[in-house]
Amino acid sequence: MPDAPRPFKVPIIIPVVAVLISAALVVLPIVYDPKLEYLAVLGFFALGVVIYIPFVYYKYRLPGMDGFTRAVQYLTLAAPSPYKDD
Repeated sequence: MPDAPRPFKVPIIIPVVAVLISAALVVLPIVYDPKLEYLAVLGFFALGVVIYIPFVYYKYRLPGMDGFTRAVQYLTLAAPSPYKDD
């Protein structure tokens, strides 16, 4: 939505610098002192990307997830359920 009103604008350099610093904080410990724990972190990161692409980007939904989501919302009282019958 290019014409939507924006409450504030951030210069592009700020997110670019934040991404570069974040990448450095992730990569440099692996380069200078490689350990198995760092590989586990990279594995979790890769798993997150693999899960993100179909379920968030392409909006794929597994059968039965609506019922599971509803049950978790009722059990944890974490969020008001849009499925609640009034």
